[in-house]
Amino acid sequence: MENIQLKVDELSQHDPTLEIDELNSREICAMIATKILFEFHLPGSSYAKLQPPAIRDMFLRYGGRTEDGYWKHSAQVNIFKEAGLVAWRRDWHAPNSDLEYIPEHGGYDEDQTQAIAKQVNDEQVFTSEEDKVLNSLKTSLQASSPVIVSVAAGFGNNSDGHQVVVHGYSERDGKKTLTVLDPDTPNGNKCSNEVDAQYFFKYFRYLAIFTLK
Repeated sequence: MENIQLKVDELSQHDPTLEIDELNSREICAMIATKILFEFHLPGSSYAKLQPPAIRDMFLRYGGRTEDGYWKHSAQVNIFKEAGLVAWRRDWHAPNSDLEYIPEHGGYDEDQTQAIAKQVNDEQVFTSEEDKVLNSLKTSLQASSPVIVSVAAGFGNNSDGHQVVVHGYSERDGKKTLTVLDPDTPNGNKCSNEVDAQYFFKYFRYLAIFTLK
């Protein structure tokens, strides 16, 4: 039996106290996911106190918006780096391996490059793509670091591409489950739920952002 659970703030993108009125639905989840990690890693800091519109401005400062309105993971990584965290992105379906492409094109420093290299190398003992992902998620959680992941439309209540936060993993009697905080949860409801690995991988887009303090 294996059980890793990290406590994160249950933030909903429908919470009126988060100053989200000026953001559109495509913007909100990335801002909330970023804020959750700020509050987890840097409690009481100026970054943890940022409201979603201010985080959106940070994205824009790093050129983090595509022409069709989506947010770039590279900008999110730079935001966490600005806050003093080691951060990197993964794309398991990239045509080039992460080690060949991301450090050079992402402007990574030595700490970021070493972190992604260790993660990729640790995955090599696994043959299936799902096991590689699960190993990296578990390793991050064991290091007390939640992970931002991208999921496709249909995960939970969302009808578009979406960011959620993985902050737990358990394995009981061969059944693997992930604890996922979905910002697109009605305010006042519990945002985190356990989902089985099969459901998770049905919607997982094989894109993630890892951080270390």
